[in-house]
Amino acid sequence: MRRLVIGFLLLFQTTAYCGTKVIDYGFEDFVAYSGTASPAPNYIFGTWTADKWTQQITGTHIVSTCGGLSAHSGSYFFHTQYHTDSVDTCTGAQPTSINHELNMGAGPDVYYPTGAHNTYDIATSMSGETELVFRFYMRTTGNWTSTQTGVDGVSMDLGTGLKFIRQAIGTTYFGDDTTIDIKALNDDDSTDPQIGIYRPRSTVVFFHPGVNWQDGDWHPFCYRVNNVGGGEYRVRLYLDDWDLSSDPFADYTITIPTPGDGDFDAISMNGNWSGTPCHPVDPMGIDFDSMELWIGLPDESPATPPVSMMGGTGGTYVGGSGGLVMQ
Repeated sequence: MRRLVIGFLLLFQTTAYCGTKVIDYGFEDFVAYSGTASPAPNYIFGTWTADKWTQQITGTHIVSTCGGLSAHSGSYFFHTQYHTDSVDTCTGAQPTSINHELNMGAGPDVYYPTGAHNTYDIATSMSGETELVFRFYMRTTGNWTSTQTGVDGVSMDLGTGLKFIRQAIGTTYFGDDTTIDIKALNDDDSTDPQIGIYRPRSTVVFFHPGVNWQDGDWHPFCYRVNNVGGGEYRVRLYLDDWDLSSDPFADYTITIPTPGDGDFDAISMNGNWSGTPCHPVDPMGIDFDSMELWIGLPDESPATPPVSMMGGTGGTYVGGSGGLVMQ
């Protein structure tokens, strides 16, 4: 009997709890956009300055429908627009910039929006952790069917890709030498448009996901990063694989020149999105929904351990790969 109990406990620890979900957000608590006030009590994005907040609210919006499109789940989703030359029908505003600077997990020092919003701090809460998984559903909107030319006659992405996800390492400064930078490529009617990983002080390495993620349908995207040590980070990207059950379409280890303490910091979605001085001629954006951030690998079941395994009542399972943690 004793061996059966021990065996059960070992199996429970090693197979049931791989990671801890620290953000789970679908924009369902939307209230309203009003000046610098938070549009929702648990809104996950923010920035440090009022002008950057203006860039967020003019280029993005939480909506229930947009051009007949609906949310991936629930009633609301997050819509972005990168075209700055006209009013977007979904946001009701004319974007003032292509740099939305949607910072997530930057902690309470993100001053805007004002009022209630999510103040989760990756730098503090994930100090010493070596694995992060960020996953969400995305859908392209507008003209992603061809490589557009910018208003100044220059190709809008110049073949280097559009900054899609930026994650700071060891510092809140999102410079190239302190970030992992994922880039999306709009490569002219491809059925397999590429996504790249930027190598600081070097070039972008592009990968073919094997999926046309620019087709206007919802696609799950998973970004997984392991801190290998010595400034090296293993980056794995998954598309149409919410549970990370198959091989990633990209598996690449990069070196961050100045990683600071090496710990994970904040994530910036669409920060300095284009990386070029030109804007799309036609409307072009991305919708987001069902956003999750995990410490370690996602594992949804079971959600909590039985009371008998928690040493009594009153405890809460926190997670991690080392078994049960009480707080």
